[in-house]
Amino acid sequence: MNRFGTVNGVAAAKNETVTARKEMANLRTRCVAWFQNCMAAFVAFVSCMIWRLNAFALNIDTNYTVKASVANVNPEGLVLGVSFWICRLIGIGMFIWGLYGYITARRGGDSEAMNGAMNTLIGGLALVCMPSILKAVGII
Repeated sequence: MNRFGTVNGVAAAKNETVTARKEMANLRTRCVAWFQNCMAAFVAFVSCMIWRLNAFALNIDTNYTVKASVANVNPEGLVLGVSFWICRLIGIGMFIWGLYGYITARRGGDSEAMNGAMNTLIGGLALVCMPSILKAVGII
């Protein structure tokens, strides 16, 4: 055995090569995990930039009027605008919550949870579309 721990170029202990392979595998695993985290952050950033919701834009310029109103002053329009804005915010939250619940229930195969999540989805969608529904029915 020479001073490098080898006999005729062969490693004296196989533990050294096994340890080196494990270290390389650990390094590769950490690099892959770092790359996946970077890609997830990039996709989240791009998704936020492309698919941003305009939910926080308070649209008070549209005049919602109750058809039975005869006065020139329209405080109902302001109240309806603010209430529809709040309904849209709650509806977006319910829609996202229902979508997550449906996906997790579908993965678990729980039909009762899928039914509840679908009800939450429909309720959230109805809250988001509240002004359009009320205009179609003829209330506003």
